[in-house]
This record gives sequence, C-alpha cells and structure tokens, in this order.
Amino acid sequence: MAANPLIADFAQKIAHVDLTWGRWFAGSAVPGFLALAIVPWLLFRLVKPEIRDTSAARALARDHLANMGPLTRDEKWLVAVMASVMAGWITAPWHGIPNTFVALSGLCALLVARVISWDDLLSEQRAWDALIWFAPLVMMSDVLAENGTIRILSAHLFGVMKGWPWPAVMLAVVASYCYVHYGFASMTAQVTALYPAFLAAALAGGVPPMLAALPLAYFSNLNAAMTHYGTGSAPVFFGAGYVRQGEWWKLGFLISLVQVAIWLGVGTLWWRLIGI
Repeated sequence: MAANPLIADFAQKIAHVDLTWGRWFAGSAVPGFLALAIVPWLLFRLVKPEIRDTSAARALARDHLANMGPLTRDEKWLVAVMASVMAGWITAPWHGIPNTFVALSGLCALLVARVISWDDLLSEQRAWDALIWFAPLVMMSDVLAENGTIRILSAHLFGVMKGWPWPAVMLAVVASYCYVHYGFASMTAQVTALYPAFLAAALAGGVPPMLAALPLAYFSNLNAAMTHYGTGSAPVFFGAGYVRQGEWWKLGFLISLVQVAIWLGVGTLWWRLIGI
C-alpha cells in the first residue's frame, strides 16, 4: 500500500523500531495466510454467487493470453526491474540503502531502458496530486512528533486507559484506529493524520514498541473494505452495481471483526512464537 513506507518512517521516528520488509512479512505471514483462507470462504457462505462455473472465463483468458504472444522487450525489462527493486527492499537490512532510493533507481532504469517515457510520468496526475498534498502533511506530522505535540494529544485522547494492562490498551487502540476509518475516504490520509498519535498512545499505555507499531501498520491496510469509499478501488467495485450499500457495510463490519480476531488473536500468539 502506498502509505506503508510512511508507516515504517513513523515507527522509526516515534517508536524507534525498524519495520523492515522481512520483519513486516514475518509478522504478517501466518495471520495473513489464515485470513486469506477464511475470509473468501466466509463471504462465499454469506453471499452465494449466482454464477459458480467460471470455465468459460478461464478459456477466454487463455485465448487472450495466447493472442498476446510471448513477452515483449519492454515487458521483460519491467519484470527484471521490478524483481531487482523487490530484492533491494528485502535486503535493505544488509546493504542499508533507503527504500526510496531503491524505488527511484528502478524508476530511472525504466526511463533509461525506454520502457516508459517522461510523458508517461507526467500523465500520472493522481500520483502527482498525492505527492503535492501529502508531502506537507508528512512534514507536519514529523514536526508534531519531534516537539512532543502528538504525545501530549494522544495522552489526553486516551487518558481513560491510564492504569489498564497493556494488552487491553493495545486492543482498544488498534480497534479504535481500525473503525475510525469510517470517517476517511483514503487509507493514506488516515495514516498521515492518525498513525503517529495512535502509536504514541499505545506506547504511553505500556505496549511494547514493536507490538504497538505492527498491528497499527497491518490495520492501516485491513480496514480498506469496510465501506464502499474506504480505498481508491472501492468506488469502482461499488459502481458496478452488484452490491448494495447496506450489504457492503454489513459484510464489511462482519469481516472487520473476523480480521480483529485473527490478527489480534492468532497474530499475537504468532508474534510471541517468532520473538516479536
């Protein structure tokens, strides 16, 4: 998700923990695969699809793939560059090169190899819009974190949890962070505005730094499907007209409960097992 590098940056500056690619993947592997097995099955049981035989669609896809022919020169370059960028992110703890530099290097490689042109970059208006609008917000969050404002605000906001055992604090903070997404139409906007404050609140409640940073990071992604406007692709799916708004919200809330149970139930056991 676009805001994941921001989350890693906030976690480093506020909780002083490194959310590396490997640590992020290790923490999410078991609960992620469990969610991948349970959620589609549960949705299949709750919303019976009218069409269950998709053999015609598979045949059509195979025909179109055959008509496209073998990989083109540009497609081979794209695969090679993407694999290199992924390798650079995964091995960051060993070589120490920032993820941003690795990503920009991959972009430069695509430009040099003429896989994409400068006009292609300029035409990505949504990306430039995000860069212009969110960059000042990220800088503001950094300043607020450095001068202690976020810590003070989060202490007042979650003052009612003073004296609670830290597992209860973690559950309350993560659940609040998840469901406050009903008020956001952008996952990146929520991360930029709220992740630092909720992370500081969890730390103030005694939650270990890594256990404070990781669940909030995961639920910055898992809350996308709760509403029909919660992430960029949701309006596209909703606009197809197959799911009513009330049904979307009802199922979205139910699935969010399942995700909370998986990630804060099985997930915490898994994190203890692997030493997080």
